[in-house]
Amino acid sequence: MKGWLYLLFFCCCAGAVFSQNKLSGRVINAVTKEPVPFANVFFANTTIGMSTREDGTFSLSGFPNGKYDITVTSVGFRQLQKPIDFTIPHKQVVEILINEDTRELEEVVVKEDNPNRENDFRMFTNLFIGETPHAEKCTIGNPGDIHLYFDPETREFTAHARKPIEIINQAMGLRIFYHLNSFDYNYKTGVFVITGIPQIQYLTPKSKAEERKWIKERKDAYHGSVMHFMRALFRDSLAAAGFSVRKVYSVPNRERIPQAAIDAGIKKYRAVTSSHFSVNDSLSYFLKMKNKPEMRDSVAPEVLAAHDLVKDASVAYHGKLQIVYEKEKEDWAYVKTQRRSIRINQTSQIHLIGNQPLLIYSNGYYENPTDVFLEYYWSWDEKIASLLPLDYEPEKDIPHFNQP
Repeated sequence: MKGWLYLLFFCCCAGAVFSQNKLSGRVINAVTKEPVPFANVFFANTTIGMSTREDGTFSLSGFPNGKYDITVTSVGFRQLQKPIDFTIPHKQVVEILINEDTRELEEVVVKEDNPNRENDFRMFTNLFIGETPHAEKCTIGNPGDIHLYFDPETREFTAHARKPIEIINQAMGLRIFYHLNSFDYNYKTGVFVITGIPQIQYLTPKSKAEERKWIKERKDAYHGSVMHFMRALFRDSLAAAGFSVRKVYSVPNRERIPQAAIDAGIKKYRAVTSSHFSVNDSLSYFLKMKNKPEMRDSVAPEVLAAHDLVKDASVAYHGKLQIVYEKEKEDWAYVKTQRRSIRINQTSQIHLIGNQPLLIYSNGYYENPTDVFLEYYWSWDEKIASLLPLDYEPEKDIPHFNQP
């Protein structure tokens, strides 16, 4: 079981801090042209945001350089999101128009829950939050706002939520409000697609010991992550960061006999009515051959540097890359899912399927995220339980406990 994961987090990009960066403006009702007070304005997948004042104004400043997806949500209005570029430090003033949400409830809640809610919710949390040790310490604060549905004909498991899903991550000291756009898991293909907008807050620790533990867990989650990899790729520091990258090619599976021989063998032994072991064993052999994939992955021996893949902050490679994080072994929980008894270095694959180059930024943001599939270790680990804000910097994550 290698697993497929396709995660689409509408998120932002950041680099070093530049205090001269400032975004200010006003949120306005697109129809009435009246200001919208107390709207939620934030950069997706970061801790950067605020509520608009009574006159609809807001001001965000002192944030790092980069490209951001500014998001606006307010009760009674449609969610709005638009990219905004701060690659070069500067100040911007914007006017944001949002439309009232006139959709009826039945337009939003398309399908009702299955009767077996308990099992469905367990499956949802496993897919959404994960099955890692961090996931065991995550709770969903508003499970009643999540609607689940399984279609037995298509074998698709879907979820939707009218309100942001609140996740309390006691492993890393984070509160996440996840604005779910779509959630789909296909049991036939094993492909999991989730799209949404996370808004992240740091929890207040109760003690110095708890703060130190959260800091350690956040750093552990960061090292070897997709965010860590993308930052190293952007900075041309893959080896120093602990990553080795190789191309992956699809080649004929030598363990599988030709299709014509498989078809002939199955036809021959199914036509024989016998309880003789040799006949049954022969039929079983050809059926096993049929289930083997025609192609298999072949990993090239050459280790690539970032500059072999990246030009002008974009990756033009189309295909699969094997990513090995040499500084950490796999978690034992993942090893069990692979039915192995030994741990190896964390080994993942990125499958780049887009026709356009993948643009990358200094803090690990990449676009277009719809062009990226994750496989193997990252498909298991890169879930909500491991999510860190894109303005996170491990070297700046130090104790600040000041409670009595």
